[in-house]
Amino acid sequence: MRLHRATVEVERAEERLPVGRVRRWLGGTGADRVSARLTMIALALAGSRRETVRAEWAAHLAGAPEEGFTVRPAARVRYSLGFLLAAFRFRLSDLAAPAWRLVDWVLATDNRVNTAISSVVGAQAIFIVGDGGLQALITEVWEPCGLLGGALYLLVRFLRRRRGIEIAGQRPPNDRSDA
Repeated sequence: MRLHRATVEVERAEERLPVGRVRRWLGGTGADRVSARLTMIALALAGSRRETVRAEWAAHLAGAPEEGFTVRPAARVRYSLGFLLAAFRFRLSDLAAPAWRLVDWVLATDNRVNTAISSVVGAQAIFIVGDGGLQALITEVWEPCGLLGGALYLLVRFLRRRRGIEIAGQRPPNDRSDA
């Protein structure tokens, strides 16, 4: 009887603590329930456009019991945390998509790229001229402008390669059809 009273008192104390609230919200202490809740949160965060991942994530959590492969409860929780991280990355990707469209538009032609690079380097030159005069720009401070222009050119080449943008009318560097 004393053991039962002590257990009841501990449960009441847990209810007052944040841990008890979390356990009530999760519906118990089992790792399976934690995993299920985390996966549900990840699916909600991923959004309705990512309905295809629902079946894939469920298959990962289930394992392959017919082949004798089951996922331990602790591993399910780790997988669910990974799903949560993936859903967050999905959402960030969706938010960044309009900005990438603008970047892709600029990278699509050499004229736009040259205008963008010239504008940035020109703004830096104007700042230097305003601070130290034209003489400072010509004699000693031209190096930052050249470094910025070169760095932006390399960034453009990297982004074009990474985003798969090819400029019409340009031959690949190894193409020697004229020679």
